[in-house]
Amino acid sequence: MRLIKISEFMDQRSEDIAGIREGVEAAGERLAEIHLTAQANQRKTEIQAAQNQSELILSIEGYQGKIEDHFSRVERDEQSKRSANCIRIELTRITEKLKEKILQWLQTTDPSSNHNRACTSHKPGTGDWFTKGQSYRTWLAKPNSFFWLNGKAGCGKTVLSSTIIENTILHCDENEGCVMAYFYFSFTDSAKQKSENMLSSLLAQLSSQVDITPNSLVSLHRTYERSTPPIDPLKSCIQTLMDELPFYNVYLIVDAIDEIPHPDGREEACKVLHELSQNPKAHILMTSRREHDITEYISDCNNVTDTSIQNPEVDHDIQLYIRQRLKEDKKLNRWAALHSEIEDVLGRKADGM
Repeated sequence: MRLIKISEFMDQRSEDIAGIREGVEAAGERLAEIHLTAQANQRKTEIQAAQNQSELILSIEGYQGKIEDHFSRVERDEQSKRSANCIRIELTRITEKLKEKILQWLQTTDPSSNHNRACTSHKPGTGDWFTKGQSYRTWLAKPNSFFWLNGKAGCGKTVLSSTIIENTILHCDENEGCVMAYFYFSFTDSAKQKSENMLSSLLAQLSSQVDITPNSLVSLHRTYERSTPPIDPLKSCIQTLMDELPFYNVYLIVDAIDEIPHPDGREEACKVLHELSQNPKAHILMTSRREHDITEYISDCNNVTDTSIQNPEVDHDIQLYIRQRLKEDKKLNRWAALHSEIEDVLGRKADGM
């Protein structure tokens, strides 16, 4: 009986079991499809990942090449910079050596010995009448100016020149673009009686105040290296220097033109200085006695300011000088009670000398 019931039950449920079997089979097929799809997607992912990796490697290799090229160029640039720097240093050394050679060649005479000697004779306060006066300020400021300070022999022109030079040096130190040079003619030194030596000295002093070696100076040296340059090329070189270099004001001070022994030489010196004074940057100041030939030449020149050292203001300088000498001279100390009288008499009798 039990078997019959089971059979009947199975017969009743056969349709349900068939449905379940179909469902399970369908689910199995779906799972198989999903599995295959997953495998395919995984393969695609792996292929894509491999492609991305390859592309990344190629990209890195490409950048690596560029980086290596960059560092190679930097290294070459650094080498070029070092080479260029070495060349620049060597050129600077050669240029400085050439400039030193040219300056030595130009300095046939040294006016500093005359200047230092004159400075030691200067007494404090003397010369102030000029260096603190309107005439000096005008000379410093006025373009292409030419001043002629003149007076008797022994009136202190050279000492006054040294005072003017010292004040002008100070002015140039305090004002950018201002340069100066000076020269002293001398009875006792034949080399300091020639206009070409004056020009050589002025040119050397001006050239020494700039960092570069002007082409005009190199050309002058190349042409006259084994001889003394004539006046005209020297004068032309100074004029070129004033025109081309970054100077705003060029001050040239020349003392004792009258100590050139021959009238032709004195006229030549006056002519050269007058021609240089035509440059807008030039400020020329010269001193001398009122010799006939000098006076005659200067009177025919334009833009010359004629200033005599023989004037009432000089009397004050003379009194200062006498007073200082009386104080310094030990032999005169015993006459201290008479110092005022001595000072008064000598001051009146000095006649500006």
